[in-house]
Amino acid sequence: MLKSKIRIGVDGVILKHCSYQATPLPQVWKELPTFYIFFSHLCQKAGMYKDGLSSNLQTFTYQVNKYSEI
Repeated sequence: MLKSKIRIGVDGVILKHCSYQATPLPQVWKELPTFYIFFSHLCQKAGMYKDGLSSNLQTFTYQVNKYSEI
């Protein structure tokens, strides 16, 4: 199951389905804190239905290092 592969608040996710694609930075988890809210937003951003998780999707995860000047 996809939910068990995603670390909420840590992983950025690239979502691909046919010609649709979307990715938010991991920081977006702060605004969309649950798996279902996050992926509903991600599917909409990709131009898919909110419940696009039932489709045949490709997902990739990544992490970022955030730097700031002192």
